[in-house]
Amino acid sequence: MKLYSLLMLIYFVATGYVVSVPFWHWLGLGLILLAIIHYDFKSLRIPNLMNVALAGLGLFISLKADRSFFDIMISVVVMTVILGGMMLLYQRLRGQSGLGMGDVKFVIAAGFWIEISAMPIFMLLSSSMALLYYTVVSKGELGKIKHQHVPFGPFLCFGLWTTYFYQQTLFHLLQF
Repeated sequence: MKLYSLLMLIYFVATGYVVSVPFWHWLGLGLILLAIIHYDFKSLRIPNLMNVALAGLGLFISLKADRSFFDIMISVVVMTVILGGMMLLYQRLRGQSGLGMGDVKFVIAAGFWIEISAMPIFMLLSSSMALLYYTVVSKGELGKIKHQHVPFGPFLCFGLWTTYFYQQTLFHLLQF
């Protein structure tokens, strides 16, 4: 947990030097995400207040960047339907929850930051980082963590940060 938090802090600071965005975008998002990473690793929860702060700042910055309110709401509604549906389907098929409501609310809040076209990249990055982390932590024996509750929020933070600041580069790299 501490190593991941430290690596994310280094990654956040490095991004500030590489990407030309206003300092307060970088600082505001970074502080909220670091708080979520720390809290979710400790308690396996993402508090509503942190998700509200994430959504509120994202809405403010997106509107200031001339993203239409309609476009923002489309992203939020689509992510609500997709993640809510996935959560319910998993619960129905497996008889247990696989995604916490804090994670679902985080992804909904991410819709205020990134456009709907970037959502697949966001989810791919988040899921890939989680799989990589838990493969390393379990030393390749994923069966060890099969029945444990593991936080997904820290990896959603990585996915949101990377998608928000590197969206155009990622789209360019993924063109066929």
